[in-house]
Amino acid sequence: MKKICAIIAMLFLLTACGMFVKEDKVTKAVEKQGYTNVQVLDKHIFFVNWRGCSKSDEAAFDVLATNALGQNVDLVVCAGWPFKGVTVRSK
Repeated sequence: MKKICAIIAMLFLLTACGMFVKEDKVTKAVEKQGYTNVQVLDKHIFFVNWRGCSKSDEAAFDVLATNALGQNVDLVVCAGWPFKGVTVRSK
């Protein structure tokens, strides 16, 4: 029984590390790319590679921002925890 609990705990920790990624990390990265009016719409921590992120990412964020031309754009922002940086992708 202890082994089963340990396996379940390890699987949870390996798949749910995205809940530790903070939104302000994402917002700062998008602003550094030149976007303004950054709004984080949603956060996904499961199956992030199905949302356009790599296997090394822990969280995917749906973001709405304004680009340099003044247009609203939808972005997917991929982030890792604790050491991976942030990747900004356009939809």
